Amino acid sequence: HQNEQINLTGKLIDSAYKDIKLQFKDVSLNKITPVVEGFSLSGLINGSLNILQDNGVYLPSSNLTVSNFTVNENHLGDLAVEIAGKDNLSRYDVDIDIVNNDVESLNVAGSIRVNGDSPVMDIQASLRNLNMELFSPLGEDVISDIRGYASGDVTLSGPLKNPAMNGALKLENAGMKIPYLNVDGSFDNTTRINLYGQTFELNDAVIFDTQYHTRALLNGTISHVNFKEWYLDLNLDTRGNRFLVLNTKESEDALYYGTGFMNGTGDIFGYTDQLNIRVNAATAAGTSLKIPISEVTSVGDVSFINFINKNEKDTLSGKRELLEYKGLELDFDLDVTPEAEVEIVIDKRSGSTLKGTGAGNLLIEINTNGKFRMWGDFITYTGTYNFKYGGVIDKKFKVLPGGTIAWEGDPFNANIDMKAVYSLYANPGVLLENNDFTRKVATDVEIQLAGNLEQIDPDFAIRFPGMNSVRNAELQYRLEEKDKRQLQALSLLSQGAFISEVSITQQALTGNLIETASGLVNEILNDSDGKFDIGLSYEQGGRNPDSQLQLEDRVGVTISTQISDRILVNGKIGVPVGGVTETVVAGDVEVQVLLNEDGSLSAKIFNKENEILRQF
Repeated sequence: HQNEQINLTGKLIDSAYKDIKLQFKDVSLNKITPVVEGFSLSGLINGSLNILQDNGVYLPSSNLTVSNFTVNENHLGDLAVEIAGKDNLSRYDVDIDIVNNDVESLNVAGSIRVNGDSPVMDIQASLRNLNMELFSPLGEDVISDIRGYASGDVTLSGPLKNPAMNGALKLENAGMKIPYLNVDGSFDNTTRINLYGQTFELNDAVIFDTQYHTRALLNGTISHVNFKEWYLDLNLDTRGNRFLVLNTKESEDALYYGTGFMNGTGDIFGYTDQLNIRVNAATAAGTSLKIPISEVTSVGDVSFINFINKNEKDTLSGKRELLEYKGLELDFDLDVTPEAEVEIVIDKRSGSTLKGTGAGNLLIEINTNGKFRMWGDFITYTGTYNFKYGGVIDKKFKVLPGGTIAWEGDPFNANIDMKAVYSLYANPGVLLENNDFTRKVATDVEIQLAGNLEQIDPDFAIRFPGMNSVRNAELQYRLEEKDKRQLQALSLLSQGAFISEVSITQQALTGNLIETASGLVNEILNDSDGKFDIGLSYEQGGRNPDSQLQLEDRVGVTISTQISDRILVNGKIGVPVGGVTETVVAGDVEVQVLLNEDGSLSAKIFNKENEILRQF
C-alpha cells in the first residue's frame, strides 16, 4: 500500500528445519498492532522478523525500528527493538531503546523466561528524561494529564504480568490533574519516587497547584495489581499554609463545584473506584464551595452555602446524567474560619441572600450515591442580609454578631437564629396621636431570621436609638401589633418614611427605583483603593399637617476623601428639587486632621445641618 511493504520469504525442508523471514518497510505501526484500550500508537516500522528452526531447535530473532514513535500523540523519538530466542523458546533476550534528539531516553535490557503459563522477567530499565505523558491512560478517569520527565534506574523482576519494581526515579517538570476536583498540580523538581514491589512511594514531595501556586507536602504510596487495580494511600499536609483542593465550575453533571482552600491535613485512600477522602482542616481565604447533591439539588458550603430547590433546578436543566465516580466517599471535619465567607440564598425567586463571615465547626459527609449530611454550628461575626421583597424593595441589612446556624444531619433541616439591621433617618410623627413630632430621627429596621432554614418567617422590629424613653415607649406601643409593625417596616424599606395609610403607593416605588439606580452609579464613581468615595441618593420630602414646614425632595451627594495621610474629609450635601424657587443647599461637612503619628489624637472642624431639616 503506497510505499508500505511487507515481504514474506522462507524455506521449509522438513519438520526439523524452517527459515521464515518477514521484512517490513515503512509500515504504519497502528496497522499491525492490536488495539490497546487507552493507547494509540503510531510510527513507521522497518526491519525484520526471523523464525529459524534448525535440527528441531527454535532460534527466533527480530531487529525492528520504529521511526517517529508516538504514543497518544506524544512523540517519544525513535524506537529500536531487538529480541533473540534462546534455549529452544524457553528464554528471550530483549534490548529496547528509545532515542530522542540523540539522547537515549529509555533502555530496557534483560531476559524473559517462559516457564509454563507464567513468563518471568529479569530486566534492567534506565530512564533519561523519559516523557511521562505516555502513562496518562493508566490513570483512567481518576488521574489525567500525567506529564513531565523521569530519570533513574529500575529493576523489573518476577511475573511478566505483575513484575516487582525496585529503584528510584527523579521527576522534572512533572505534574498531573485530578478531573473530579479539577485541580492541576505540579511537583517540585526535587521530587523523588521510590519503587519497590508493586508500589510507588512519595516522601515529602512538594506539590503546588498551577493556578494559585499554593503548596503542600504529599506522602504515601500508590500500588497496583497487574497495572490495573490501583490503590492509593496518600497523606496531604499543608504545614500551616493554604492549599487548593477544589476548582470546579457549575455544570449539569457536577456533584459539587466551587473553589476550596484548606489548611490542615487530608488522607486519600482506597481503590480508585472506591476512593475515600478524609479532611481534617480549616477553611482558608478564597474558599467558595458549593455542593449540589442528593434529593435536593443543593449547594452546601464550607464557606459558601447556597440552597437550590430541586424542582427549580430540574425545570431549568431537565434530566441529567451524572459522571460516574464509583463509590467516592468524602468526609470533611472542618474548622470554618472568619477568612471564609458564608452565603445562604434565603429566597431564590426574589434573590434575598444572607452573606457574612464567622466561625464554627462542621462535619460533612458526602458520597456520589446521593448522601449529604452535615453536623455542626456556625456563628456569625459580620455580614450583610440583602432583603428583597415584592420586586420593589432591595435593601442591605447589617447582620448583627452572634447569629447562629445549626445542622444536625439533614442540611435542609438546619435551624437559623440571626438578626440584621437597616439604619435610616425617618420622621415617626405619623405614628403619634398629637402628631407634633416634626423632625427625622435615627431609625433602625431590625429583621429576625429564625426557624427552619427552608421555611424562614422573618419578623420585623423598629428601634429608635437616641430617642428619650417616654417617646420611645409611646412609639413602641403604636408598633406593638405585628401586622402594623411589618407594614411600617416595609414602608421604611421601600420609601424611607412611615406611612399613615395601609398601602404602598407609587411614591414608594419611585423612591426605591431611584435608590437602586443610585447604587449602580455609586459603584461606577468610587475608586478601587477607597481613598475617594462619592455617592448619590434621592430622598422624597413630605409635609407635616400641623406645621407650615414643607420638606422638599432632595438629591443628595456624599463625599469621603483622603487629601493626604493626615487630612480626611467627609461631607453630605442635599439640594432640594421640584418646584423650589431659590437655591438652597444644606448638609454636613467634617474635616479631620490627625495630630500625631498613630492617629489617636485628632482635631475636627465641622458644620452640621439643623436637625429639623435633616435629610440624611
